[in-house]
Amino acid sequence: MSAILSGAYGGSLNPHLIFINVLWGYLLTPFYLILPEISWYLIFQLLLCFLSFTILSYMLLKKLNRSMALMVITLLLTVFGSDAYILMQFTKTAMIAVMAGSLVFLWALFEQRSLRIEISAAILCVIGTWFRFNIIYLAGGFLLFILIVEIVRVWKNETDHRRFWLKMRKIISAGLLLILVVTGCKLFDDYSYNKDPEYKYFKEYSEARAAIVDASDYGYEAYAEELQKIGISENDYKMMRNWNFADNEVFSLDIMQKAADIIQDYKKKVERSKEVIIEEIQNRGLQGYPVFLACVVLTILSIVFQRKNCWTAIVIWGIGFAYILYCFLIERTVYRTEYAVFLGGFLGAVLITVAFMFIDSINNVLDKGSDSMGSFKYEYVLNRLKTDE
Repeated sequence: MSAILSGAYGGSLNPHLIFINVLWGYLLTPFYLILPEISWYLIFQLLLCFLSFTILSYMLLKKLNRSMALMVITLLLTVFGSDAYILMQFTKTAMIAVMAGSLVFLWALFEQRSLRIEISAAILCVIGTWFRFNIIYLAGGFLLFILIVEIVRVWKNETDHRRFWLKMRKIISAGLLLILVVTGCKLFDDYSYNKDPEYKYFKEYSEARAAIVDASDYGYEAYAEELQKIGISENDYKMMRNWNFADNEVFSLDIMQKAADIIQDYKKKVERSKEVIIEEIQNRGLQGYPVFLACVVLTILSIVFQRKNCWTAIVIWGIGFAYILYCFLIERTVYRTEYAVFLGGFLGAVLITVAFMFIDSINNVLDKGSDSMGSFKYEYVLNRLKTDE
């Protein structure tokens, strides 16, 4: 995509980045016109990660006490931050920006922070969806649970129901506006490809090819009967699987779409036992990932220091496990997706469980303070009565 944008393919700057929204390409094009020698695609992706982690850190410093916030931020940046900068990948960047923007956006709405913070977080979230629109389905499960917990918390703490519904109306309105903007950007991206017949053909061809190449390879024999009906030989199949083809007459769009349908239909019919899936999960070695270990550390802290609300961490990791299991079921186990799931779980656990830990500690201090104040008042009144006598 960096090569496409810089003009390495085609000889001129091209904002059509295929997997990333065309708006991001238009945004970066002026920088390539000024200094074409610099990889602005990489620079701005690094900058987006930096801004995401910065705004997350700002929120944690405001939401938690300083020592707890610094500990969580250190863990976040050491494990997830270093991974994002060293193994740069647009799906991971999308998840970082969407989660950071969404969480800060919700925090600003529920805690009634400044409009500037709300807008900044919303912009970050929107740009994250530009990088990979489908990342909203990964982030959505975690964000939905966090939203429900926050609504319940506000309902319990707000004695005036009228004020509660006024607050909810503002939050719902802001949320719907954000969803509308994200959807509008996606529709604009689709329109920019569909209005041009060549780009429309290219995108449809690319989607058909991805459906073939990204699918599990069960061997030509598994699809031989159906593929032969559309004129695909074993040699043709191997060429498709290895991306080594360019004859548009043999590998036409129609043939590619039919071949993709055959492969996908066969995949749906394949029954995979629980034992096979469990073995694949074990062989994947998720337990050795630094991002997984960071989540384990956070979960242990939640259970030890926040037993009353540790169920929230269990629900968060239940959502994360469901995502991971789904990836194994559809045979799409790639690190960028696993990273996104663990990041979502980590931030979700921080925002709910660790925040509850801090809130409970404040309540304990207040309770002790009120008890001490009550004792002080009692002794003061008793002394005054004795003096009056």
